[in-house]
Amino acid sequence: MLWSRSYDKDTGFSVKLQGILQNRNNHTGGGTSSDKKRRIYITVGAAVAGVLLLFLLICTCFLCHKKYRSTKPPEEGSKTPPAPKTEPSQPKQRPQRLRRYTDSEVERMTKSYAHKLGHGSNGDVYRGNLRDGRQVAVKVLKNSTGDDKEFMGDVTSIGRISHVNVVPLLGFCLHSPTRALIYEYMPNGSLESYAFSNNDSVEENYSLWLYWEKLFDIAVGVARGLEYLHGQGNANIVHLNVRPGNILLDKELCPKISDVGVTNLCHGKGSKRFTGDARGRDGYDAPEVVSRKFGAISSKSDVYSYGVMVLEMVRAKRNISVGADTTSKYFAQWLYEHLDQFCNSISDVSSETRDLVKKMIIVGLWCIQTAQTNWPSMSRVVEMLESSSIDLELPVRIS
Repeated sequence: MLWSRSYDKDTGFSVKLQGILQNRNNHTGGGTSSDKKRRIYITVGAAVAGVLLLFLLICTCFLCHKKYRSTKPPEEGSKTPPAPKTEPSQPKQRPQRLRRYTDSEVERMTKSYAHKLGHGSNGDVYRGNLRDGRQVAVKVLKNSTGDDKEFMGDVTSIGRISHVNVVPLLGFCLHSPTRALIYEYMPNGSLESYAFSNNDSVEENYSLWLYWEKLFDIAVGVARGLEYLHGQGNANIVHLNVRPGNILLDKELCPKISDVGVTNLCHGKGSKRFTGDARGRDGYDAPEVVSRKFGAISSKSDVYSYGVMVLEMVRAKRNISVGADTTSKYFAQWLYEHLDQFCNSISDVSSETRDLVKKMIIVGLWCIQTAQTNWPSMSRVVEMLESSSIDLELPVRIS
């Protein structure tokens, strides 16, 4: 056996085993330094890899948490306000950025004022075209008061107005001696052309084009526009010239109030526009607008004009003539006393349509009462138009 043949009494091992152990020790002793370095590199590399892995894990958790927070619905009782609701009939609009034009540019866009659309006490209106082809209405102001700085301030305020029932202001001209306002063009003209035509022929009487439902929609649209001007949209503007000629219709016959703020530009704030008797001429001006002895001008002045306009829309649609040779009373007084009779006399319409007509009349009568304190606000007018006629009562008296 190995132990018996090569046994070394001093070491206790066989000679062969001693040789194997000696060779192994020599080999191990020669590589000790490199082995230590290798182990250090491996340890450091593993530590670095662990740190990087931990960092990536933390970043992943942070991003997932952030995404969860952004998609999490607000808790009940949270102070975060809900998203505002927009009525389908009043799409949200952004105010246009006003552009300033020179008098030569205004002359060029109107082709030297070739096509006049209308005229009034505040100026004449001309049709024009911008360089991009858009049609515009250019109102050249006359007797515009105030210095340039005041004019710029007023125009800037008008430019901030943005409502579906107000004609948008696109630009202006302040270049001596020309002061002009450039508006979006309304292809269907004014309400006056449609509902107040003097031509009684079936072919050319535009009032026949506006059926009762459309007249009611126009009345509601104008009321909403005035409600916005009176403060709902922080405009706080009194129009002081509400009449059919200043209610323009777009291609869809949606009503838009024009000449907003023009009275202040041409007559000054709180101006005295004495035009005779309160019911003289066209009769749309409120008594206090005609003469200050009837009180102070306020947003209620527009309410009165609106009421007159609505009742005139009803009268024109029925082609009813009232005058000294037929009756000594105003048409409004006659309506007040014969409301049901008038509504029932409208033939070829549904009961729902008669309800709309009745609401228009009741609202109009509320707006033209003798005492200014009894006139409703435009917000109240909108509420009345949106309610049922069953819930509405006639005022105690109108004169």
